Amino acid sequence: MPRRASVTVLGAVAVVGFTAVVVATSPGRMAAGGAVSGVAAVAGPGTGPMLPAPPGAAVTDLPQNSRPVLLSTNWSGYAATAPAKFTSAKSDFLQPAIVCTGAPGLFVAAWVGLDGFRDKTVEQDGTFATCTGPRHMTPTYVAWYEMFPAGSVEIFGVNAGDEIQPAVAFADGRFALSIADASTGQSQSFTAACRSCRRASAEWIVERPELCSSRGRCFLSALPDLGTVALSSDTAQTATTGSAPLSSFTNTPIDMIQPKGPTVELLDETNPLDTTGDAFSATWERSGRRLPV
Repeated sequence: MPRRASVTVLGAVAVVGFTAVVVATSPGRMAAGGAVSGVAAVAGPGTGPMLPAPPGAAVTDLPQNSRPVLLSTNWSGYAATAPAKFTSAKSDFLQPAIVCTGAPGLFVAAWVGLDGFRDKTVEQDGTFATCTGPRHMTPTYVAWYEMFPAGSVEIFGVNAGDEIQPAVAFADGRFALSIADASTGQSQSFTAACRSCRRASAEWIVERPELCSSRGRCFLSALPDLGTVALSSDTAQTATTGSAPLSSFTNTPIDMIQPKGPTVELLDETNPLDTTGDAFSATWERSGRRLPV
């Protein structure tokens, strides 16, 4: 995964290769672990482009759904492509509760965004869930945004079961990233310009993010048990179409895997789109292990 570079000052992010400004639409709240106070922000875990499974990889431990599924070491969910450039993507989901077992380094992100499916930028926002405390037994949830390859920025704490509404849009040369917790009334938006962002895809993703040690060694996290997360109202828009459900575009389901010798293990399985074409669920199967990147 490409390295990121960012500088955070008083809630505004100065990103190498980007220009950006943060607008708080409601007071921020201290994220568990001291990540956020007001609109001040800190760099967080790395969510980024899809990392494909090793060539020839196939899931052998569990049957997959009877449709073509792309395998990835860090993503599960759906990616959409279209002839025209995308101008928006949005979703709505209930923050899944995670199970903390005491194992360190468990982390999961749920997000919506543009790009990253076949290129190296991602404009995205969503939530993180991890296990904190001295024994890694305290579930912690936080909303964030990211203009990859800049680092993620945590903005306010959320709770398991909260209704989360992330959205990414593009107009007049700028991206607008907004996220709201409809259960608590918290929300925040962020705008940025990006000359290299292609808007070639839209995504609705569950991800195990990249973490780095103090020595600079980076790895994909293990995945906490998050049960089944349902993402609904999954719509996108392009420069030539109005807002339409995910099923209206060329859409690719993605399953998250862990390489295991010559085969792979399934970590998170993406289920088929429902009959409305704008909703699906992804089901946790196992945590896997840290994977160096």
